[in-house]
Amino acid sequence: DLKAAEGGLTAAKGKSAGAEAQLSYTRIVSPIDGVVTDRPFYQGETAPSGSPIITVMNLSQVVARAHISQQEAALIKVGDPANVIVAQVPEAHGKVTLVSPALDPNSTTVEVWVQVPNPQGLLRPGASARVAIVTQTVPNAIVAPASALLTGSDGSTSIMVLDTDNKVSRKRI
Repeated sequence: DLKAAEGGLTAAKGKSAGAEAQLSYTRIVSPIDGVVTDRPFYQGETAPSGSPIITVMNLSQVVARAHISQQEAALIKVGDPANVIVAQVPEAHGKVTLVSPALDPNSTTVEVWVQVPNPQGLLRPGASARVAIVTQTVPNAIVAPASALLTGSDGSTSIMVLDTDNKVSRKRI
């Protein structure tokens, strides 16, 4: 009888090890650091096979997607500096990471991606943003507001400037 009792104890231990193995399969580990942004199932609910049970996002970098006209997109290249502007968030500096080779058939625009570091997590996925992309820089350029430009009747453009003696003169551009 003692041997039978020991055998029963061994069988119980075997069931416990099987339960522990089953439990180890229920542990969910993300391959990336991030925050949980979606959990479509409640605790204890069985998820259908093949469906995602949790979504984790790494928010240390975000991508702003902008749709730009064909003419403007022709000037943009991967690596160009860009800024992403979101309300109540300081301007974020990034760079162009993708210029789509195809047009969006619905809007005939080109999709451009701008990747921006997000160390404080202030930029949130899904938020509306404005994107400013620098396509060309001109060193030592003189910059004037468009409202200061004067157009003559012959189509020439000029601007009023102050010379070294503080005298106003018209300069053709």
